[in-house]
Amino acid sequence: QDAKPHPCVTGVQTCALPIPARLIEAAGLKGTRVGGAQVSEKHANFIINTGSARAADIDRLIALVRDRVAEASGVHLVTEVKRVGGEAS
Repeated sequence: QDAKPHPCVTGVQTCALPIPARLIEAAGLKGTRVGGAQVSEKHANFIINTGSARAADIDRLIALVRDRVAEASGVHLVTEVKRVGGEAS
C-alpha cells in the first residue's frame, strides 16, 4: 500500500528524504491542522489541502512543524517548497 496521501488531494511535500518524516511523526504532528492545511496522517512528509487551505495556512503549518521538530529533536528542518507568486497574506 502506498504511504503517500490520496492522489486526489493537493499537497506539498515539505522535505525530500524519509528521515524528516520520521522526525515529524516522532514529534506527534501527523494530522496537525492549521486552517485547511494538514500534515498527512499517511505520510508526515506531506502537507495536504483539506479543501480550504490558503497559502498562509500552509506557511504557518510549515513553521509550526519546523519549530516543534526542532524543540523535540534539536534538528532544524529545511523546506524544499518552491513558492510561485507573492507572499501569503
